[in-house]
Amino acid sequence: MAPLAPEIREIAVEQPTERRIQTVCLVIIAAVLGAAALHWLQPVMIPFVLALLLTYSLSPIVDWLILRLRLPRSLAVLFAILLGFLLFSGLAGMISSSVKTLAANADTYQGRLVDLGGQVSAAIAGLGLDIGAGNIEAQIRDLPVGAYITQAANVVVNTLSNTFLILIFAIYLLQGSTAREGSTGGMRSQIEGRIKRYLLIKVALSGLTGVLVTALLAVLGVDLALVFGVLAFILNFIP
Repeated sequence: MAPLAPEIREIAVEQPTERRIQTVCLVIIAAVLGAAALHWLQPVMIPFVLALLLTYSLSPIVDWLILRLRLPRSLAVLFAILLGFLLFSGLAGMISSSVKTLAANADTYQGRLVDLGGQVSAAIAGLGLDIGAGNIEAQIRDLPVGAYITQAANVVVNTLSNTFLILIFAIYLLQGSTAREGSTGGMRSQIEGRIKRYLLIKVALSGLTGVLVTALLAVLGVDLALVFGVLAFILNFIP
């Protein structure tokens, strides 16, 4: 068999390189477009993702009601959704009440920050270091603590305000799992089983973390210990 001409060999080498460059460019373009689409669909995607997590969390309850109490799936889904609604409503009410308390006492907390900043500055000055204690205290006084508290809480409240949309998604997802009840050995059922076990362990550990944080802060006399415990429970789900 005759060897390839040099020109043909160069073309054969260049083609895979061009394909790799094209593939990399297409991946970058797809990633940018995907990120833009997710940002544009944020009002829908965030409730959908929360509904997906809620579905996996409520699915064991639905299965237990069906297997143990012999309830129809529709009735079991209704009970689970009511439980999710009560959970979201209680969480939103507690956060809203806590925000009002924090906003009303914003000046008090800011004064405590000023005192704490003065103590830290004095301790550092005692080591012979000049960090401009007066400037630090002035900057702390100028911090809009109340605005920061309200802004941070509004993000949480706005997310929880989509409760209705989240529950609608969760109803369809829970009701749509009927066709997979008899499937126990498929890849999809194995994935769902592992996700459920992970969420169950995560909820248990997060709940224990929230209880310990609440108890410790209550013993130390920290205001709104229960709120910080709930926040520790929620934020423990974020890697």
